Amino acid sequence: MKQKKRKKPPYVLLGILFALIAGVAYVGITQWNNVQALLALGQHTTQELEHLVAENETKTVEILKSLPGPSLRPLTVEENDKVAKGELTEEEVVALILSSPPSEPVSVAPTTTEPTIAESTTAEPNTVKPTAAVENSESAGNEEEERIAELVAQVYVLRATMIGQLDSLLNTAKAEYLALSEAERTNAKKSELAAKYMSLATRLENTCDSQIEAILKDLEVYLNETESDTGAVAEIRKAYKEEKYLKKSYLLSQYSQIGG
Repeated sequence: MKQKKRKKPPYVLLGILFALIAGVAYVGITQWNNVQALLALGQHTTQELEHLVAENETKTVEILKSLPGPSLRPLTVEENDKVAKGELTEEEVVALILSSPPSEPVSVAPTTTEPTIAESTTAEPNTVKPTAAVENSESAGNEEEERIAELVAQVYVLRATMIGQLDSLLNTAKAEYLALSEAERTNAKKSELAAKYMSLATRLENTCDSQIEAILKDLEVYLNETESDTGAVAEIRKAYKEEKYLKKSYLLSQYSQIGG
């Protein structure tokens, strides 16, 4: 009985893998995220990678929503697109994630113009007014929570911007390859362009890495000040790194499928 032969991966995909591995191997641990992207590229289909990217997105949103402070909501797809295109400022993003989703009705407290008979004949309630120390403490707490919300907004902005720029690099790489003549559209050329744009993506990530670390250090400080669990910082950092290599794998997989 003849055994079925295992389907070999596309030669162009192998070419991209070899070219990128050759380009990143010499820098070792500093390029480990790229190596992870290459490993994932060889292990998953485009559809599987798309699913993994979506899963990681959901996980990240849940981590951000678990942070103390005002109730936050994730950005919609349209809002993320606007952030990626630079159409929303950080302040606007803060306002959005602090707002209720469009589907949720805004509750308005009822107002009365005149007191009822019972209220008008009842003595003033015996309420204890907060002291200046309590007011100051609450004000400081509110400021810390507002700062946490601002830092979360910065994470949203940074992630959306990075993903938008990675998408832009993919589109540029595709356009450059498709602009070649038929004779020039070889697997070797496709691999060469993949390595070129992977290098550009790495420069982009280096900038994003330093920014996310600055944000997370500030976030840890404010979480400590509010006596909150700082474990979320490590979780955000891990999810961010996973998002990078999964997104790169997905984009490389898409790139490898463009016509010859």
